Amino acid sequence: MTPIPSKVVGFGGIDYWKDGRETFDNVNTLYEYPGGMKVNCISLTSNSHEGYLFKFKGSKGTIELEIDKGWVYFEPLNAKELGSVDGVSGATLSRKKEDRYPISFEMEHPGWEGTHYALLDFYECIQTGQTPVSNVRTGASTAISVRMGIDALREGGVQKWPAYAKTLFEPSSSSELTPKG
Repeated sequence: MTPIPSKVVGFGGIDYWKDGRETFDNVNTLYEYPGGMKVNCISLTSNSHEGYLFKFKGSKGTIELEIDKGWVYFEPLNAKELGSVDGVSGATLSRKKEDRYPISFEMEHPGWEGTHYALLDFYECIQTGQTPVSNVRTGASTAISVRMGIDALREGGVQKWPAYAKTLFEPSSSSELTPKG
């Protein structure tokens, strides 16, 4: 199943680089998915703190991914901690940056980036008759999701998954595309 957002809101603008560009220099979008999952995407071209970084936060932990390395920060399971908090600092206790575990992986092809691996997967799927992980459905859902975010930024308000796109992700027939794995 391809996950698709049900709705998105967004804020942003061209507030720093006043040089005639059309692309926003700051973006903050919040996507909501069926089941209640929220994904907050933030991009700032006027602030280099932490550089290129993806953060995934959940009730069981946080994953931070840079281009070529990553870390996991686990939350204590089923443990409620009491601590001193106030209305200014917030009601969430913080963790030490040192309480992280590296994500280790072996690069099959040192120096390769994501596009190289996607093309290799495409080539292998042509050879085996399987469907690539990155296929017409994942591409369509990504393009529609990005369009929803852009519309939320430019028009304001809540943008919902378009009705015309709902049929793209319903099983059609025996020729259904099934990702490998």
